[in-house]
Amino acid sequence: MVARARSKGAVLLVTEGHWDGVDLRIESRVAGYSGLGEGHGRVTAVQLDIAAAGKGFQRRTLRMEIRSDSGAVAWRTVPEIPVTGHTPLRAAL
Repeated sequence: MVARARSKGAVLLVTEGHWDGVDLRIESRVAGYSGLGEGHGRVTAVQLDIAAAGKGFQRRTLRMEIRSDSGAVAWRTVPEIPVTGHTPLRAAL
């Protein structure tokens, strides 16, 4: 499968699993929500802890927020917050 994808110039994406020898691994987990009140309200934003590691570069982490502003979805980085590497992150691609 890998050889076929590579010969066609395609990308093989594995979710919810582990594949040895990958060139890039991107992992994420939900870090928090905004907008919910006490038992009611709407989710206005979701914060994600994201980590990337691969061949030739060190693991990098950041926190991003997905927010809906004026009906359009916007991504933005959240101010630097240390992300611990103790809890395994799950693939969310």
